[in-house]
Amino acid sequence: MPSSILPVSISARRVFILALVAGYVDALSFVDLGGIFAGAMTGNTTHMGASFISGNWHHGLLLVGVLRVFFLAAILSGLMRLLWSPAYGVMVVTIFMVVAQVVHGSSLRYWGELCVLPTLLAAQGETIAKFRAIPYFSAHETNV
Repeated sequence: MPSSILPVSISARRVFILALVAGYVDALSFVDLGGIFAGAMTGNTTHMGASFISGNWHHGLLLVGVLRVFFLAAILSGLMRLLWSPAYGVMVVTIFMVVAQVVHGSSLRYWGELCVLPTLLAAQGETIAKFRAIPYFSAHETNV
C-alpha cells in the first residue's frame, strides 16, 4: 500500500468537515446575497442566463463576477494543491472562514461576501480532491 494513502478515518473526517463547511457557506450566501450561490456554479450559470434573457442585467452581471471570482480562486487553489501539502489548503480554507465571519458582521457585508464566499468554496473544492487516492468531485460545485 502506498504511503501517500491516508487511513479511511482521516480521509472521511476531512471529507465530512469540508462538506459541512460547503453546506454552511452555500446556505449563507444564498440567503445573504439574494439568491446567489457561493459554490453552485452550475446554478449561478443557469440563473445568469435567465437574468440576461429577462433583462435583469444587474443580477446577471453580479453572477458573472461571482463566476470569475470562483474560477480564478479554483485555479489558484489547484496550483497551490500541486505545490504544497493538503494541510496548507485546509489552513487557507480556515483563514477564509474567519474572514467570511468578519465580513459578515461588517458594513461591507454584501460586497465582502460576494468576493470571499466563492473564494472560500473554490479553495475548499480544490483542497481535498481525493478520498483514499480516488478522485471525486464535490456535489455542491462544478470543479475546475
